[in-house]
Amino acid sequence: TVDYNLGTVTIINSSLLESEAAIQVSLESNQYFGFQTKTLLGTHLDYKFSNNFNIGGTILHLNERPYTQKVNYGEEPISNTIWGLNTSYKTQSQTLTNIIDKIPLLETKTPSTISFFGEFAQLVPGHSKAISNSGNSYIDDFESSEIPLDLKAFNSWTLSSIPSGQDALFPEANLNNNLISGYNRAKLAWYVIDPLFLRNGASTPDHIKENPDEQSSHFVREVYENEIFPNKESTTGIPTTISVLNLAYYPDEKGPYNYDTDPGPYSSGITSDGKLRDPESRWGGFMREVLTSDFETANVQYIEFWLMDPFVEKTDHKGGDLYFNLGNVSEDILKDSRKSFENGLPGSANVINVDTTVWGRVPTVQSVVNAFDNASESRKFQDVGLDGLSNVDEQSFFADYLQRSMLLTSPEAYQNIYKDPSGDDFHYPRGSDYDFEKKSILERYKNYNGPDGNSPTSDMSQEPYPTSGSTIPDMEDVNRDNTLNETESYYQYRISLRPADMKVGSNYIVDEIEHEVTFPNNQTSSVKWFQFKIPITEYEKAIGTISDFKSIRFMRVFLTSFSEPVIMRFAEMNLVRSEWRKYNIAFMEGGERITIPEINDGTFEISSVSIEENAGKVPVNYVLPPGFNRIVDPSNPQLRHLNEQAMVMKVLNLEDGDARAAYKNVNLDMRQFRRLRMEVHAEALIGEPLNNDELTAFIRIGTDYKSNFYEYEIPLKLTPHGIYDNNSEESRAIVWPEENQFNINLSILQEAKKERNRKMQEEGSSLKPTDVFAWSDGTNKVYVSGNPNLSNVKVIMVGVRNPIRTRNPERDDGFPRSGEIWVNELRLSDFIEDGGWAANAHLPARLADLGSIDLVGQASTPGWGSIEKSVNERSKEEFTQYDLSSTLELGKFFPEKAGVRIPVYLGFSETRIKPQYNPLDSDILLSDAIEEAGSEAARDSIKAIASDYIQRKTLTVSNAGLTKRGEKSHPWDVSNISVNYAYNEVTSSNTKTEIDVERNHKAGLNYNYNGNPANIAPFKNVKFLNAPVFRIIKDFNFYVFPKSITIRNDLSRYYNEIKTRNINNPNLKIIPTFKKDFEWRRIFDVKYDLTRQLKVDFTATNIARIDEPEGGVDRDRYKSEFELWRDSVLTNLRNFGRTTSYNHFINVNYNLPVNKLPLLSWLSSTARYGADYTWQAGAIYPDSMNINLG
Repeated sequence: TVDYNLGTVTIINSSLLESEAAIQVSLESNQYFGFQTKTLLGTHLDYKFSNNFNIGGTILHLNERPYTQKVNYGEEPISNTIWGLNTSYKTQSQTLTNIIDKIPLLETKTPSTISFFGEFAQLVPGHSKAISNSGNSYIDDFESSEIPLDLKAFNSWTLSSIPSGQDALFPEANLNNNLISGYNRAKLAWYVIDPLFLRNGASTPDHIKENPDEQSSHFVREVYENEIFPNKESTTGIPTTISVLNLAYYPDEKGPYNYDTDPGPYSSGITSDGKLRDPESRWGGFMREVLTSDFETANVQYIEFWLMDPFVEKTDHKGGDLYFNLGNVSEDILKDSRKSFENGLPGSANVINVDTTVWGRVPTVQSVVNAFDNASESRKFQDVGLDGLSNVDEQSFFADYLQRSMLLTSPEAYQNIYKDPSGDDFHYPRGSDYDFEKKSILERYKNYNGPDGNSPTSDMSQEPYPTSGSTIPDMEDVNRDNTLNETESYYQYRISLRPADMKVGSNYIVDEIEHEVTFPNNQTSSVKWFQFKIPITEYEKAIGTISDFKSIRFMRVFLTSFSEPVIMRFAEMNLVRSEWRKYNIAFMEGGERITIPEINDGTFEISSVSIEENAGKVPVNYVLPPGFNRIVDPSNPQLRHLNEQAMVMKVLNLEDGDARAAYKNVNLDMRQFRRLRMEVHAEALIGEPLNNDELTAFIRIGTDYKSNFYEYEIPLKLTPHGIYDNNSEESRAIVWPEENQFNINLSILQEAKKERNRKMQEEGSSLKPTDVFAWSDGTNKVYVSGNPNLSNVKVIMVGVRNPIRTRNPERDDGFPRSGEIWVNELRLSDFIEDGGWAANAHLPARLADLGSIDLVGQASTPGWGSIEKSVNERSKEEFTQYDLSSTLELGKFFPEKAGVRIPVYLGFSETRIKPQYNPLDSDILLSDAIEEAGSEAARDSIKAIASDYIQRKTLTVSNAGLTKRGEKSHPWDVSNISVNYAYNEVTSSNTKTEIDVERNHKAGLNYNYNGNPANIAPFKNVKFLNAPVFRIIKDFNFYVFPKSITIRNDLSRYYNEIKTRNINNPNLKIIPTFKKDFEWRRIFDVKYDLTRQLKVDFTATNIARIDEPEGGVDRDRYKSEFELWRDSVLTNLRNFGRTTSYNHFINVNYNLPVNKLPLLSWLSSTARYGADYTWQAGAIYPDSMNINLG
């Protein structure tokens, strides 16, 4: 029965359940319901010869169309056809009835019937031609070889703390709660320019709108995406602008909280106009939280950014240094070890719950939420910056500083200082005052990052538009974890930003692009954009106790050594993670070893190149491999082409015989593919000599990195330096030469392993499986180590090698080599689409009224599968099974009036599964393994080990006994007795198990009486007792016989013998293990109603164990042990076994007849009594066991 609500199937055939036969339940598949485009066509034809004979045929075709031409492994679109034939035949057989009638003591009354049902189907597999005629299944197209983690959002950055641990750069960082630590902070602004200043509209200030020169600067103009990425297509089809992060550094102007006046040991003081002396010694920075902090797990490899040439409008700029800090940096911006947060300040003029440091006020209470007070009038008291002081408070708090500034500066400069002593005021880029002063676009953003007054409410704004820079309180808690981090433990990276250092190939610059721009004033100017990639492992120095990349919580960026202002525009700023990881062990030919930096000066970098970002790359620009096109975005109606990129492996000074590689963990079965392909490009680095074949590329696939693998190596041809046309197949072929293409026939790898195995078996061979075995495939090399197999590929490694000189001593000078290699389009191709067939037949026969017999057979071959199965989901084994079963009523051998019933179920089945591949070497065909075996005995052994075999035997007799005669039941009726017996045996063997025998015996002799005994009321007809006072006597009654009696005797015996194979050392035999359980369960249950009011239930259960000797039980294989076992078991049975558990309980219910007494008819009363007794046998310990009680 099926419960569709619960989704459960219940088997109700007791004979089938007791037989323990294998039961298969099939259900509808949802493969046809999904979002992919699928087409299913088919027809079924039937030809009905008669009511009893029918032949039919079916053909179905299922085609899938992928959204793109690139499909990942496991998602291959199918184009499968399945055809089949079916037939059914049914007839009455008088001959069979006559044969049954000739059986002695048997007389039939119903006719016999024979039926036949047969089906045959063949799968003709295929794939969608959209993925090429031979088929391509992508392991990796390297489009995700680099995944950017954006850092460009300007509102995620905050004013930087002073870097500690670098006394040469920041000697003042050692001072705490001292204003001197801020003396060298210069003004730094970071922002994204509002387009309203650049697109002349109603909100554009008039002086900017009327003067195109104001908008005609590289440092303020809009930047279009195709300026940097000319091959990138817009999602809307309309050119789009980039939200550029601008970083404006003014090294001669005071930054916030800089109270420098006189020259001293830490600073050079200020000039009369209030500017900073010696701007090269000053610094400015900002910092932010890093959301992905575990760089090792995320595999973050680079800091990457596109930067506009900061010297485009001043080529004689002296430049300076740009620093990045990654790790734990202090959040204590005003260095006093006190956490400052604006929302902790009092919301009124009443100054409470604050403390004072040299910098100003800090709250003494902790804020629960990161928000200002709800009362709008409190905003002016809280939104005062990190010093906790308004401008008026600053003027009194820093009176000494103002007094000294007045003496050192001009009146005009002093007035500017007096208005905002801390220099932390905020000003929105728009404003009527700015319009009146005709401020330029750059000047409008100078004070945009000031924390004092940057969160005004709409009521506080003096303009008809919002002038808030942030709605969140400023605080010294960058990651908002409610703690003040003061730890300085970080990696530092330095970039020299000087005109002479802005060259590709140095200073972490990997690419540049030049673009000519037309300004609003119709003048044109050429500008360069530089792409920087800083490997996070190539840090300049490590500050503090940092030792790994597992906890990178912050990034800090600062500039120093600049003598004049500089504007830096970042089109992109990212942390870059990759799906491919560096393999940190050097592959020295002759063995692998850990790379020792003191010995090996070579470097290895993994990055990417793409058509959108590197179409102008030097010395060789990126073009697509020949025969490949950019994918059209299926989700975009504008037919937008997606980016196409490759992974870059760059080696510098790679030692002779050494190699470097990147790896990726996978889970692949490559056996249904003929080839593994990958496109490769190689080029020499600028200034580094390199010739053809001096570097090789390799692919390593296996179950691990260095013990069990196949490796395929090819020599590399170099692409000459130059600019190539992506629209020319000839140019593409030069960049991606055919000689560099990996086109590996996977059977070559299998042949190399078989050749290795043959050589190992040769007499006198010292070759071991752990040795790296080399084999040649033309000019290419194949290596095998351990026992790799294509059915279980767990890792793919792609690398570059400098071949050892001993390979070619005449042409190889043994020097280190440098080069850059691109790899792309790693895929499996040439699908193996050998179809298979399956058939099943069912021959049921009804043996008149004696019973029935069923013969069922099934078979299938490798390559078979249902129509929706893709290339790697179809069967890889030859399957045969037959099942013979019969249900008989042996009671028919007795006269019908005897009422004998003996229902018997017999079953026998065998299943054989022959794998297509050798299970001990699962990428070698079983037929090849048998052929390669050295002797007939070895071949037979492989055949026996490889196949799975299951045999089932079943015999059940269910509820045998006599049918009850008459309607009344009596305790002495023989029909109350029934007999049950069930025997099941399952014998199996497979690759790991030599034999597994499981036997179950169950026998039961039961007595079950359920009667309806007559009730005797002796005073029922005595008339003088009719008076109500005598009712209790008149209604007296009793029963002679119990209501039910049950006596059950159940014997249950389980036996299991398992002997596993020793595959690694067949000469060492493994002793079989045995599991046995023999139990005798006896139950007595009686339900006796003594009267209608007094009822008694009693149940007793006894569980006894039939102890058996140790060892196997088999009359044929263990003859001497069998006799001992039989004697022991019989003795135990005669003694009723060894009781291990006894339990009985009694329940008595008595309805007191108080309601039969006069005046109490309205009252009822019940008395109940229950008792339970349980006994459990204790554990049996060996006689020699000693127990130490202390």
